[in-house]
Amino acid sequence: MVYTRPRHARAAVFASVVLCLIMVVVPTSVLARATTIVAPPAVNSSRRPDREYIPTSAGADDGETLFQPNSTERSPEEPLLEEPHWLPLLKRARRRKPPSGDAWSGDTTMRIIGNLGIGAMQAIQSSDDELLKVLDKAQNNPLMIDGHSAWGNFCAAGTFISNGDIISVGGQTSENTELGKPGVAGDGFTGLRVFRPTTRQFLDDPRKAHIQSARWYASVIRVTDGSALIMGGSKKGQYNNERKVDNPTMEFVPSKGSQYYSKFLHDALDSNMFPIAFLLSKSGHVFVMANEIAMIYDWKNNREYRVEGPPGGIVRTYPGSATAVLLPLTIKNRWLSEALICGGVFNTVNMTNPGHDVRADEPVSDQCVRTSFPGGTRISGWHVEHMPSPRIMGDPVLTPDGKLLIVGGAQKGTAGYGNAIGMGEYAPAVGHSNAKEPNLTPVLYNPDAPRGQRFSNKFPAARIERMYHSAYLCTSEGNILAMGSSPNPRVLTKIDYKTRFEIESIAPPYMSKTRPAILSYPGQLNYTGRYTLTISNPMGCDNARVVLLDGGYATHGLHMNQRLVELPVTSFTNQSRITFRGPPDPTIWPPGPAFLWLTVCEGNIPSKGHKIMVGDGSSELNLLLDPPNYKVPF
Repeated sequence: MVYTRPRHARAAVFASVVLCLIMVVVPTSVLARATTIVAPPAVNSSRRPDREYIPTSAGADDGETLFQPNSTERSPEEPLLEEPHWLPLLKRARRRKPPSGDAWSGDTTMRIIGNLGIGAMQAIQSSDDELLKVLDKAQNNPLMIDGHSAWGNFCAAGTFISNGDIISVGGQTSENTELGKPGVAGDGFTGLRVFRPTTRQFLDDPRKAHIQSARWYASVIRVTDGSALIMGGSKKGQYNNERKVDNPTMEFVPSKGSQYYSKFLHDALDSNMFPIAFLLSKSGHVFVMANEIAMIYDWKNNREYRVEGPPGGIVRTYPGSATAVLLPLTIKNRWLSEALICGGVFNTVNMTNPGHDVRADEPVSDQCVRTSFPGGTRISGWHVEHMPSPRIMGDPVLTPDGKLLIVGGAQKGTAGYGNAIGMGEYAPAVGHSNAKEPNLTPVLYNPDAPRGQRFSNKFPAARIERMYHSAYLCTSEGNILAMGSSPNPRVLTKIDYKTRFEIESIAPPYMSKTRPAILSYPGQLNYTGRYTLTISNPMGCDNARVVLLDGGYATHGLHMNQRLVELPVTSFTNQSRITFRGPPDPTIWPPGPAFLWLTVCEGNIPSKGHKIMVGDGSSELNLLLDPPNYKVPF
């Protein structure tokens, strides 16, 4: 089936309460009309050369010649709206003109474009060019459902699964004083909530679906059969984990039987919540890091293989909350999995629970570590780089041209709220935050640049801090949305690090350039299948790339399942048709949704993205949303 892009996106704006939280649904085209961001000359350096992985015919078979495009050498308080909806605030943009170059050269602009009416603890783009889910905990937000909060999904985890549904697992209870009254958020620790974007069906009924044990601050990764692997968490909401409430187990949705005990997660106490996890190409195993240790997990056989952890004595998972990303899987590197982990908190800080002794001015690391996974249960060792500034709680946002934008967070302290010495509502410089000195300047990372030239930080500073309980997403328009921030137990607006409802748009310079367009495209890809795009290429470039991108389920600085994969292009005809191949196998892209992008010219100028499916869309969870098991939330 071929879908043709509609001439005009729908102008509707939907607001609803979903999951534990409030869910706001908005057209991403509305959110893209604001901004531009820029990549200047690179700064900072690292110390060791990377290995090169340069294939000559990756993905070709039967005498087929892959189209190989040219590439560089790898080596003071805003008023709340009475009725929260999208209103431009018409704020003057900040601009800075960098040198000319690729998709990131040009004017830089950031603008506040609206007011959410809720915070933004969790976010995911669910539909093509149309719907964005913004999720916040059940608290005293201005935007409610029937005058009260919704379900207990505070600090949950989530992902797409193979049939395109979004699942949200775990959570906590409401922080609303009405807890226990009918219709107000209750216990969400074992919650399993299912949302189907195509029909807006929604299931949140513990009698029909729930996970096997209580989980707060768990992580989720989609594996090669399209199911979701759920890892770890705590049985109780508190600053850090401890033995008596730890949940060092793993389970699957759909279920594969009893949950599994993980010695690795147990050994990673105390700071083992929100573990970092990436699905690895070739092997299909899962790389997991928690606290300072790491493993490769063979989920099919429930075997844990310890590998060397990063150097530096840095806690990189909550409340250390480093920035972690699986770098783009490209044809040039034969779809080799590579990970980058940046920032975190030094292990000399006492974050044990109980008995922690933390301050909002604790030093934070600027170190990045990078490694690759050549297959099996091995890693290639850790290579150290340094960001232009220290950062904790930063978000990693992959953009369709293959760059990484590191945004938000703080330069001192730890993640969380209510634990730092000297904090509180009568300490306005910090309030309840466990961190201070917001990091307002984005950093661009080019994975393919030579070492020492990968970081760029000459961006204008953001107007609004985005610290604990904030989220960023790259939309299908290509702009990046900055939402939320509330290191507070409830909505507070009279302190410096207050609850933020403003939404800010960051539009990379490519958004103001002449861009290609995908005119028609396949709605479904099978592995290694052959497909054709009809395109508009007004720049007349004679090279092109086709990529899949999933921005992931963004929460607490994690982008669960974020992934970018380049697909093999086999022909580029008359500037109007591109023939390409589907992903080689499920280890490269697991079954489930993706956004399809086209980039052209040497600077990789991207089109807009279009949601498609990889695989046949099957899942055991399909039955859960058959009548009468579902309700329509809006």
